[in-house]
Amino acid sequence: MDQKKIGMFIAQCRREQSMTQQNLAEKLGVSDRTIGNWENGRNLPDPALYRPLCDELNISLTEFFSGEKIPEDKMAERTDEILIKTVSESRAEGMARLISNVLIVSGIICIFLSSLRSFSQTSSIVLISAGMFLCFSGICIKAILFQQSTGKKIENTGMGFCSSLTLVFIILKLTGNISWSWLWVLSPAWLGLCAAIAALAILLAAGAVISHRKKRR
Repeated sequence: MDQKKIGMFIAQCRREQSMTQQNLAEKLGVSDRTIGNWENGRNLPDPALYRPLCDELNISLTEFFSGEKIPEDKMAERTDEILIKTVSESRAEGMARLISNVLIVSGIICIFLSSLRSFSQTSSIVLISAGMFLCFSGICIKAILFQQSTGKKIENTGMGFCSSLTLVFIILKLTGNISWSWLWVLSPAWLGLCAAIAALAILLAAGAVISHRKKRR
């Protein structure tokens, strides 16, 4: 569903009914700030409010989900389209949730296996790195699904994969669970930095080549 479009449609229909945000909020039992969030496309109403909201705005549920007025002769066709789209989105979301759960569980298993004494230092580093990456990927998928379903933006904490992995290695080193040298403990940080520098160098080189070719033409 297009939250921005639906939000603009709610605002349009509210004005057509000669209601302020405060008037609509009082009728639905919510705050005017909540109405503002809907109309600005920040999030959608709670499903329990879909029918009361449509009744107040004098629109159908099909028109609400479409974000526009629909002629009577097109109503049945658009309703079918919305149902099909909703089912497809539900299946895709279910698959994404399953994948995120598998990634997180697999990551935890990798991290647990790394604690076994039978693994060498190199193998342990690989397992912990892989486990952290899988967990991080699974959490990112869940965060995206949460943002899409609620419309709430998740603030960036600045803690990425490399910094998280470095923090884990430091904790394991300080607690005596690993006997790696500090070079390996801090490897995610300096490897990530090297990768970023390499990527920047490649981009600058590519830009220089493109610019040179344009000048020659």
